Amino acid sequence: MKHHLSPFLQAAAAALLIAAATASQAGVILSPTSVYNNTIGNYGGVSPAQMINQSGLSAGFTSGVTDFDTYIAGNPTHMRNDFQGWIGPSNGPFTGRLDFALGGSYNVERFAMWNTAAGSTANVQSFTLYLSDAANFSSSTNVGTFTNPQLDSSDPYPVTVFDTLDATGQYLRLQINSYYNNGNVVEIGEVALDVTPGNTVPEPGSMALVSLALLGLGASRKARK
Repeated sequence: MKHHLSPFLQAAAAALLIAAATASQAGVILSPTSVYNNTIGNYGGVSPAQMINQSGLSAGFTSGVTDFDTYIAGNPTHMRNDFQGWIGPSNGPFTGRLDFALGGSYNVERFAMWNTAAGSTANVQSFTLYLSDAANFSSSTNVGTFTNPQLDSSDPYPVTVFDTLDATGQYLRLQINSYYNNGNVVEIGEVALDVTPGNTVPEPGSMALVSLALLGLGASRKARK
Protein backbone atom coordinates (compact mmCIF):
# COMPACT_ATOMS: atom_id res chain seq x y z
CA MET A 1 0.00 0.00 0.00
CA LYS A 2 1.29 3.46 -0.87
CA HIS A 3 1.44 6.05 1.88
CA HIS A 4 1.09 9.75 1.14
CA LEU A 5 2.10 12.62 3.37
CA SER A 6 -0.84 14.57 4.71
CA PRO A 7 -1.13 18.27 3.82
CA PHE A 8 0.11 19.01 7.35
CA LEU A 9 3.25 16.93 6.87
CA GLN A 10 3.84 18.43 3.42
CA ALA A 11 3.63 21.94 4.84
CA ALA A 12 5.95 21.00 7.70
CA ALA A 13 8.46 19.53 5.27
CA ALA A 14 8.39 22.66 3.12
CA ALA A 15 8.93 24.87 6.15
CA LEU A 16 11.86 22.77 7.30
CA LEU A 17 13.44 22.90 3.85
CA ILE A 18 13.13 26.68 3.74
CA ALA A 19 14.59 27.01 7.23
CA ALA A 20 17.47 24.70 6.38
CA ALA A 21 18.28 26.55 3.17
CA THR A 22 18.06 29.93 4.90
CA ALA A 23 20.38 28.76 7.67
CA SER A 24 23.05 27.94 5.10
CA GLN A 25 22.82 31.36 3.40
CA ALA A 26 24.44 33.79 5.81
CA GLY A 27 25.28 36.94 3.87
CA VAL A 28 28.99 37.42 3.10
CA ILE A 29 30.90 40.41 1.77
CA LEU A 30 32.07 40.10 -1.82
CA SER A 31 34.49 42.16 -3.92
CA PRO A 32 33.76 42.08 -7.66
CA THR A 33 36.48 40.28 -9.60
CA SER A 34 36.94 42.95 -12.30
CA VAL A 35 35.73 46.21 -13.81
CA TYR A 36 35.38 45.28 -17.48
CA ASN A 37 33.52 48.31 -18.84
CA ASN A 38 34.07 51.95 -17.93
CA THR A 39 32.36 54.63 -20.06
CA ILE A 40 33.72 57.49 -17.92
CA GLY A 41 37.45 56.89 -18.13
CA ASN A 42 40.28 57.24 -15.63
CA TYR A 43 42.44 59.95 -14.17
CA GLY A 44 46.04 59.49 -15.29
CA GLY A 45 47.26 56.02 -14.44
CA VAL A 46 44.59 55.37 -11.80
CA SER A 47 42.89 52.03 -12.47
CA PRO A 48 39.24 51.23 -11.67
CA ALA A 49 40.58 47.96 -10.21
CA GLN A 50 41.70 50.03 -7.23
CA MET A 51 38.10 50.30 -6.03
CA ILE A 52 37.77 46.51 -5.69
CA ASN A 53 41.17 45.57 -4.22
CA GLN A 54 40.64 46.77 -0.62
CA SER A 55 43.48 49.30 -0.86
CA GLY A 56 42.90 52.16 1.53
CA LEU A 57 40.53 50.26 3.83
CA SER A 58 41.22 50.41 7.56
CA ALA A 59 40.47 46.67 7.83
CA GLY A 60 40.51 43.96 5.20
CA PHE A 61 38.12 41.06 4.63
CA THR A 62 38.12 37.72 2.85
CA SER A 63 35.90 38.12 -0.19
CA GLY A 64 33.10 35.55 -0.27
CA VAL A 65 33.84 34.37 3.27
CA THR A 66 33.70 37.21 5.81
CA ASP A 67 30.26 37.87 7.28
CA PHE A 68 28.95 41.17 5.87
CA ASP A 69 27.19 42.40 9.02
CA THR A 70 30.15 41.59 11.26
CA TYR A 71 32.55 43.42 8.98
CA ILE A 72 30.39 46.55 8.60
CA ALA A 73 29.74 46.63 12.37
CA GLY A 74 33.47 47.25 12.81
CA ASN A 75 33.01 50.66 11.08
CA PRO A 76 35.73 50.17 8.43
CA THR A 77 36.89 53.45 6.89
CA HIS A 78 38.80 54.35 3.75
CA MET A 79 41.78 56.63 3.08
CA ARG A 80 42.38 58.41 -0.25
CA ASN A 81 46.15 58.67 0.20
CA ASP A 82 48.16 57.66 -2.89
CA PHE A 83 44.95 57.44 -4.94
CA GLN A 84 43.74 54.26 -3.24
CA GLY A 85 40.56 54.17 -5.29
CA TRP A 86 39.19 55.07 -8.72
CA ILE A 87 39.18 58.64 -10.03
CA GLY A 88 37.44 59.80 -13.21
CA PRO A 89 39.17 62.05 -15.74
CA SER A 90 39.94 65.65 -14.78
CA ASN A 91 37.04 67.91 -15.84
CA GLY A 92 34.74 65.03 -16.71
CA PRO A 93 32.76 63.28 -17.86
CA PHE A 94 31.26 62.78 -14.41
CA THR A 95 28.39 60.45 -15.32
CA GLY A 96 28.36 57.08 -17.05
CA ARG A 97 28.61 53.35 -16.38
CA LEU A 98 30.96 51.06 -14.52
CA ASP A 99 30.33 47.34 -15.11
CA PHE A 100 31.62 44.74 -12.65
CA ALA A 101 32.00 40.97 -13.00
CA LEU A 102 31.10 39.17 -9.76
CA GLY A 103 32.90 35.92 -10.56
CA GLY A 104 29.76 33.79 -10.26
CA SER A 105 26.01 33.94 -9.76
CA TYR A 106 25.00 35.68 -6.53
CA ASN A 107 21.89 36.97 -4.86
CA VAL A 108 22.70 40.59 -4.01
CA GLU A 109 21.00 42.19 -1.03
CA ARG A 110 23.10 45.28 -0.22
CA PHE A 111 25.73 47.49 -1.80
CA ALA A 112 28.52 49.11 0.23
CA MET A 113 30.42 52.14 -1.03
CA TRP A 114 33.24 54.20 0.43
CA ASN A 115 32.99 57.44 -1.52
CA THR A 116 34.56 60.86 -1.37
CA ALA A 117 36.66 62.83 -3.84
CA ALA A 118 40.37 63.56 -3.81
CA GLY A 119 40.93 67.03 -2.37
CA SER A 120 37.30 68.09 -2.83
CA THR A 121 33.72 67.08 -2.07
CA ALA A 122 32.93 65.95 -5.61
CA ASN A 123 31.60 62.56 -4.65
CA VAL A 124 28.86 60.59 -6.41
CA GLN A 125 25.37 61.96 -5.80
CA SER A 126 22.74 59.80 -7.55
CA PHE A 127 23.38 56.32 -8.93
CA THR A 128 21.40 53.32 -10.17
CA LEU A 129 22.37 49.66 -9.82
CA TYR A 130 21.50 46.86 -12.26
CA LEU A 131 22.09 43.10 -12.04
CA SER A 132 22.32 40.80 -15.04
CA ASP A 133 23.43 37.36 -16.18
CA ALA A 134 24.48 38.91 -19.50
CA ALA A 135 27.78 40.78 -19.65
CA ASN A 136 26.28 43.31 -22.08
CA PHE A 137 23.19 43.83 -19.87
CA SER A 138 20.86 42.98 -22.75
CA SER A 139 18.50 41.80 -20.02
CA SER A 140 18.84 43.19 -16.51
CA THR A 141 17.09 43.98 -13.24
CA ASN A 142 17.04 47.50 -11.82
CA VAL A 143 17.72 46.94 -8.11
CA GLY A 144 17.46 50.57 -7.05
CA THR A 145 18.32 54.24 -7.52
CA PHE A 146 20.05 55.84 -4.54
CA THR A 147 21.27 59.20 -3.30
CA ASN A 148 24.71 59.11 -1.78
CA PRO A 149 25.32 61.47 1.17
CA GLN A 150 27.65 64.39 0.49
CA LEU A 151 30.87 64.09 2.47
CA ASP A 152 33.71 66.51 3.09
CA SER A 153 37.19 65.71 1.81
CA SER A 154 38.75 64.79 5.14
CA ASP A 155 40.26 61.36 5.76
CA PRO A 156 39.29 58.78 6.69
CA TYR A 157 35.75 58.55 5.35
CA PRO A 158 33.03 56.03 6.29
CA VAL A 159 31.13 53.35 4.42
CA THR A 160 27.53 53.85 3.29
CA VAL A 161 25.38 50.73 2.86
CA PHE A 162 22.47 50.78 0.41
CA ASP A 163 19.66 48.21 0.66
CA THR A 164 18.97 46.92 -2.85
CA LEU A 165 16.07 44.99 -4.28
CA ASP A 166 17.10 41.36 -3.82
CA ALA A 167 18.03 39.93 -7.21
CA THR A 168 20.43 37.40 -8.71
CA GLY A 169 23.09 38.03 -11.33
CA GLN A 170 26.67 37.54 -12.44
CA TYR A 171 27.30 41.17 -13.41
CA LEU A 172 26.66 44.48 -11.66
CA ARG A 173 26.25 47.84 -13.40
CA LEU A 174 26.82 51.06 -11.48
CA GLN A 175 25.21 53.90 -13.42
CA ILE A 176 26.38 57.27 -12.06
CA ASN A 177 23.57 59.75 -12.71
CA SER A 178 24.97 62.87 -11.04
CA TYR A 179 27.72 64.14 -8.77
CA TYR A 180 27.94 67.02 -6.31
CA ASN A 181 29.63 69.49 -8.70
CA ASN A 182 32.20 70.69 -6.19
CA GLY A 183 35.34 69.57 -7.98
CA ASN A 184 36.79 68.51 -11.30
CA VAL A 185 36.83 64.74 -10.75
CA VAL A 186 34.51 62.00 -9.55
CA GLU A 187 35.90 59.29 -7.29
CA ILE A 188 34.95 56.01 -5.62
CA GLY A 189 37.23 54.60 -2.96
CA GLU A 190 35.91 51.05 -2.66
CA VAL A 191 32.78 49.01 -3.37
CA ALA A 192 31.57 45.64 -2.04
CA LEU A 193 28.38 43.59 -1.95
CA ASP A 194 26.35 41.63 0.57
CA VAL A 195 25.62 38.36 -1.20
CA THR A 196 24.47 34.77 -0.92
CA PRO A 197 24.99 32.11 -3.62
CA GLY A 198 22.59 32.60 -6.51
CA ASN A 199 21.36 28.99 -6.64
CA THR A 200 21.56 27.81 -3.06
CA VAL A 201 20.43 24.30 -2.15
CA PRO A 202 20.27 22.88 1.38
CA GLU A 203 23.55 21.44 2.58
CA PRO A 204 23.72 17.64 3.13
CA GLY A 205 23.56 18.13 6.87
CA SER A 206 20.45 20.23 6.51
CA MET A 207 18.81 17.60 4.30
CA ALA A 208 19.55 14.96 6.93
CA LEU A 209 17.94 17.18 9.55
CA VAL A 210 14.82 17.51 7.40
CA SER A 211 14.68 13.71 6.89
CA LEU A 212 14.92 13.08 10.62
CA ALA A 213 12.20 15.62 11.29
CA LEU A 214 9.91 13.95 8.76
CA LEU A 215 10.55 10.55 10.31
CA GLY A 216 9.63 11.99 13.68
CA LEU A 217 6.43 13.49 12.33
CA GLY A 218 5.55 10.19 10.67
CA ALA A 219 6.13 8.23 13.88
CA SER A 220 3.99 10.69 15.80
CA ARG A 221 1.20 10.31 13.24
CA LYS A 222 1.31 6.49 13.53
CA ALA A 223 1.23 6.68 17.32
CA ARG A 224 -1.91 8.80 17.19
CA LYS A 225 -3.57 6.18 14.97
